[in-house]
Formats: sequence, C-alpha cells, structure tokens
Amino acid sequence: MNIINADTIAALATPRGSGGIGIIKISGPGSMTILERIFAPARRSGFRNDEFEHQCLVYGHIVHPHEGPLDEVLISVMRAPHSYTTEDVVEINCHGGVVVTQEVLDLVLAQGARPAEPGEFTRRAFLGGRINLSQAEAVIDLINAKTRQAAQTVLQQLANGIDRQVQHYQNMLLESLAEVEAFIDFDDDLEETFSLNPVAERIQNQLLPAIETLIKSHRQGRIIKEGLRIVIAGSPNVGKSSLVNRLLNQERVIVNPTPGTTRDIIEEVIAIDGAPIVITDTAGIHDSHDPVETIGIEKSWAVIEKADLVLFMIDGSRTVQVEEQALYESLRTQDHLVVRNKIDLCDPPTEAACLEGVNPEAYVNLSALTGDGLDTLRERLQKKISLGGDPAGSTIVINLRQRHLLEALRAHLQKACELLSRAEDYELVAIEIKDGLENLQEILGQGAAPDVLDTIFKRFCIGK
Repeated sequence: MNIINADTIAALATPRGSGGIGIIKISGPGSMTILERIFAPARRSGFRNDEFEHQCLVYGHIVHPHEGPLDEVLISVMRAPHSYTTEDVVEINCHGGVVVTQEVLDLVLAQGARPAEPGEFTRRAFLGGRINLSQAEAVIDLINAKTRQAAQTVLQQLANGIDRQVQHYQNMLLESLAEVEAFIDFDDDLEETFSLNPVAERIQNQLLPAIETLIKSHRQGRIIKEGLRIVIAGSPNVGKSSLVNRLLNQERVIVNPTPGTTRDIIEEVIAIDGAPIVITDTAGIHDSHDPVETIGIEKSWAVIEKADLVLFMIDGSRTVQVEEQALYESLRTQDHLVVRNKIDLCDPPTEAACLEGVNPEAYVNLSALTGDGLDTLRERLQKKISLGGDPAGSTIVINLRQRHLLEALRAHLQKACELLSRAEDYELVAIEIKDGLENLQEILGQGAAPDVLDTIFKRFCIGK
C-alpha cells in the first residue's frame, strides 16, 4: 500500500531537557522546501534541495529570517521512498536544550509543517508499506522495553516476527479454501475421486497446533516485557511484608506484630537475573468485621487471581490452621510456591507446619527476619522466570490484540473441522476459512479498522 500524505509533519524526536543533542524530525512532501528556507550550509551561501545526498550529514546553521542564526546544526536527509516513513525525511541535529530545540521546532512549524501526532511517523511507515502492523507494535514495545531480555525479544519480532508465520498460515488456508471451493463447484464430478480429508488433516494436525503454540506465547511475551507478577498471600502476621522488605533490601512496608497491619495492596518492582518481577504484598486474608480491612482483603483476592505466581506463606514455627488450609485449597490451582517463614524460631520447621496435599520438596523454608533461605527462594523464582521465554530473544511472542485474533481464528478452524467431520455444509466450511483468513490479515494490519489503528498508534510518544 502506498499512501501519499498531503501535509508535512514535524516533532522533537529526543526527550525534552538538557542534553548534548536534540533532534527535530520532519517528514512529508514539504520537508526539503522547509529545509531550503531555514538552513544555511557552512561552505556555501545557498543550496538547492536536490543537492543534498541521501543519508549524508551536512554542517551549517539554522537561520531565522528575521532574527538570524538560531543554532549550528548537522542536517541529515533521507529521500523517499528510502526512509522510515517512505517520505522525504529531514532530521535537524541541534544542541540539546529546551530553548534551542523549541525555537528550531517553532521555526519549522512556521514554515508550513504541522505538529506530528503520537506515533504518526510510524503510522506513515505502516501506511507506506514499509512495515506491517505487527512490526509497528514491536517498535513501541522496543521503546518501552524495561530489560535487555525484553529488548532482544522485540528486536527479534522486528527482524523475523509473527508476520512470516502469518503469511505461511495464509498460504495454507488459501490452499484449503481452493480445495473446498473446487469440491463445492464440481461435487458430482469429484465425488468418486476427490476427498476433503487432507484439508481436515491439514487444519487439525498442522494449523491448529501451530496457532495454539502462538496463543500460549502471549503469556511468556507479557512476562518478558512487563515482568512476572508475583503476589505474596497468606494469613495475617505470617511475615509477608517482612519478605517484601527483604527482597527489596529496604524497609518499604510497615512491619508490626499486630495482625492486620497491611490493609492495602503494595506493589514494587525488583530484578532477579536481569528480569523484572512485579511483587505485590497483600493484606492478610481472614474473616474480619473491620470494613477497611475487609476492603483490603477483597483487593488481595483480586490481585491473587491475576498473579503469574503466588507465594503462599505460612508460619513454619506453628501448626497450620484450619483457615490456612482452606485458603490454600482456594488458590492451589494457580501456579504457586509454599513459603514456610520464621525458621529462625525453629529450624527445621515444626512437623505440624505442613499443608495437606503439598509435597515436602515443594516448600521453600526461610526466615524473612534473618535472610536465611532467601537464596533458595531466588533460585526457585529464577526457574519460574526462565519459563517466560528464551533469553536470546529467539522465541516469537504475541501481544493481546494478536492473541484475540488468533483465538478467533482457532474458533473458525475448529468449526470448519467439525463441519468437515460431518461431511456436509461445505459452503459453511468455506465461510469459516474465509473468516479465519480475515483474522490473519488483521494481525498484519490488512483491513484493520481506523479505530484499531488509532488505539495502537496513540500508545507511541510524539516524535516516533
């Protein structure tokens, strides 16, 4: 798709504030004309915009028509279609600083450019056919990457992401659709010699397992990008807040022997093995008539349900309470570790400090007070993090929008297989396959609704 924009946009492409360099980016058909009006090369009195070489730096000054030179700069020009936006692009590299960059940007806007909207440069790259929508989404993920592992994974998506898989699946579905439509058109002639069993086998044995793998990658992609969400849960006064402080290596949470001290959700980010972990301290869960404490307990259940991993903490110095066993039963279906705290009071833990149905090797014994056993907990957490993806970034992962489209595709293909198994309603089989093809196309942005594009590109910063 090749869309020519009638207007020219400009924005500051670097963060505002003091710095060595500030970059103003201009894109659109008027980029070179604007540059010709405001730029004075150092080695000659003037220039024609066709004299600028593609991807070369030129030294000179930005000159205001009435106020004189504003700054000494380096100019780089990327000519259409060999630029990020596929349009003529000019980048003005001036000195960093709020005043200088704003004056240069104001001058560019006064010469006919308009301020760029969030993500508009990347949107033009998409509309110009330089990148597809999945690659555009990877760009914003790269900007927001919190760790090196996340950045490597996103770079992999840009270089060799989901688009190749989608194109492969499209070819398989187009082949299947052609066979189904041929069978519909020539049913009487092909009934003796042609079967749709290969179509059903292709969908059932190749497409559906591959799509299921991609859907499952959403969780590991989210963990890589956002961090593993860990919630510490348990009864009051078992040491949850003390463990948070120990993991953070600071007194972040108030610790007091009075049960119910923690009444609200407290969330912090730590790093283990270079990967982010979002760790949440919760209010102790128990029957309470205190309305404020009850609200805290309700919030605890809400974050527990969304956790990637629950650290269920009990007091290793005493017998497990009936309420604790019931609490454990309510969350045991989630991924979890059982942490026996307070081993400084009795090492090894009291024999009665055991939950029913928990393998003895599944416990992590520690003292949040002294730090004993903390290394063992960190090792267990590292193993959980490693399930989040390949550190080298070679695993293809998907985002939430792509997951929803793949889930819709899976439903269409499952319905198609069901119809094929009944050997009837082949027209409906063709419809299901066509609907699935539309889901695949939308992953790459083909036929994506304008409001979907607006939602995606508004996540970008201005200048990208």
